[in-house]
Amino acid sequence: MGRPLLWVGAAAALALVVLQLVLPGRYASGAERRLEENGGTVEVEIRSFPAVRLLWGSGDRIEVRGTGTRIPLAPGRTEAFEALDGFDEVDVLLEQTQAGPADIQRFTLARPDGDSAYSSTLQASISLRELAQSGGEAVGGPLGSALGGLAAGVVPLSGQPVPIDVELALRSDGGRPVVEGATGTVAGLPAGPVVAAVAAAVASRL
Repeated sequence: MGRPLLWVGAAAALALVVLQLVLPGRYASGAERRLEENGGTVEVEIRSFPAVRLLWGSGDRIEVRGTGTRIPLAPGRTEAFEALDGFDEVDVLLEQTQAGPADIQRFTLARPDGDSAYSSTLQASISLRELAQSGGEAVGGPLGSALGGLAAGVVPLSGQPVPIDVELALRSDGGRPVVEGATGTVAGLPAGPVVAAVAAAVASRL
């Protein structure tokens, strides 16, 4: 009896070691492929101990660094933050990126260990007309309503790109990003929904 149990224990320990070595890299590679689907270069690092936490959608830390990516906005992705919520710490930085019609110089999304709220920054330029035409349903709140009117020809906003420089706090409500506070506007309208839409588009690929 003793020797078979010893072999079973050794096999289980070996399986855990293999999972610890393989799972984080596999999950990181999957996220990189999704973010690079339309171009660009992305490096994702995932830390999780034990690694089997990843099988249940949680981990210690996810770090993303990317440039030159092209990410379509994700209307209807109401639980886009669900994958990120399982990590204790989140650190995302994308540069020279396009998300929908937004030309992004720098985008960050972070949540320190032990904090329940995300912080995000966005430096970009965007054409509200193109945003409306490409799917204003991805953006909620007053700006989303204005974009809906713009798409219908009701709101006469310029098609020229306007700069965005925004900092905001986000919380996740069951995976749905909710803006808690923001500084900055887009053509006089709240810019928070634009950043939330970009954040959701990125998060949905992680």
